[in-house]
Amino acid sequence: MKSYWKKKNVLVTGAAGFIGSHIVDLLVVYGSKVTAQVSVSAQPEKIKKNLSVSLKKIKIVKADLENPDSCMKIAARQDIILNFAGLDGGSSFKREHTAEIFKINSRIVVNMLEAGRIAGVKRFLLVSSTEVYPDSVRQPIKESYGFMRGLNENIDGYVWSKRFSEIAAKMYNKQYGMEITIVRPSNIYGPRDHLDKGRVIPTFIQQALQNKPISVWNGGKQKKSFLYVTDFAEAALSLVEHYRKFNPVNIAGDRYVTIKELGEIIINVTKSKSKIKNILAKDIFFKDKILDTTRVKKESGFNEAMSFEDGLAVTVRYIESKIS
Repeated sequence: MKSYWKKKNVLVTGAAGFIGSHIVDLLVVYGSKVTAQVSVSAQPEKIKKNLSVSLKKIKIVKADLENPDSCMKIAARQDIILNFAGLDGGSSFKREHTAEIFKINSRIVVNMLEAGRIAGVKRFLLVSSTEVYPDSVRQPIKESYGFMRGLNENIDGYVWSKRFSEIAAKMYNKQYGMEITIVRPSNIYGPRDHLDKGRVIPTFIQQALQNKPISVWNGGKQKKSFLYVTDFAEAALSLVEHYRKFNPVNIAGDRYVTIKELGEIIINVTKSKSKIKNILAKDIFFKDKILDTTRVKKESGFNEAMSFEDGLAVTVRYIESKIS
């Protein structure tokens, strides 16, 4: 795979973010000429910390991706665009910022697709989410279930921004023939993740490190799979290289744990004195979603390299360094 990426001009949007920064690091290893887009309001400290591994080997540009002209400028002379920019967070954050998330994410995707088209960019990576699936679909969930009946059951800005993005990509593929890879990741975790947006793993780790109760809803029986960030990065880049069909691809871990089990594992990894605290709630933001990952394994050779416990241990050390 390294030969494919070597010397290619690759634009990574959202490059100082959680996933984007790991993508940048991997591209540098592969020998790409990376242009790393960061927000105009990005703090220098965040850029330096998250991109410290690759800082001297990449070109950093500040650009407002809600501005079409800014997108045009950074897309020029690029071979590949990997779009990781967007507004995200935990369930509470998404509920409180639903319109804002939809507005920002939708604008960014359309602006970057149009900029890529005008610039003649050869390949484009669109990052969607497994949250596009309705709760009512049968499991394990295949990629073809993404736009089945029942979409109105979840009126959520993040989910609809991802569905909108996929529809926009399909239109650009159909009319202009743009080669667009769509990935639907599920619960990516690891170092550099946001500590203040309510994501379950960073939240539980912080609670455990402070010996505070770890709160789960309605017994914490909801099942989730979690995937370490570098495993996701490897799979996503492999798909950009090898998978030329316009079909979304699930990227998720094989191991499923309940939210309560997750809390217990984190307590064990951190050697915490925390206890699991059950909270009764009328509405649970997420339901069980068991995903079919046949396509990603077939088309990219995807195989998890990081065990869940080892990945959590690395993440714990990172978070510990941030809050100590």
